[in-house]
Amino acid sequence: MKGLQRERTALAWNRTAVALVVAGAIFLTAGGPPYRPVRHAPGLVAIALGAVFVVYKPRTRVVAARAMAFATVAFSLCALGLVLYGG
Repeated sequence: MKGLQRERTALAWNRTAVALVVAGAIFLTAGGPPYRPVRHAPGLVAIALGAVFVVYKPRTRVVAARAMAFATVAFSLCALGLVLYGG
């Protein structure tokens, strides 16, 4: 039974990492020209962090889980702020 739990955990990590990359790419595309660092930095950071998490493939490490959670929440808050305030 533990093998299936590990596989589900690995799949969840991969889904979250890929979702972070895709959300970052959508964020960059939606920003469009004129290109401003403030508007496009969260998308670039999300793509970079998502790529790191895809390559890193952390197991159930507390530090990695906190880093993934922090990256996801921080990107979401940046996106929300830019949507509300118009970038």
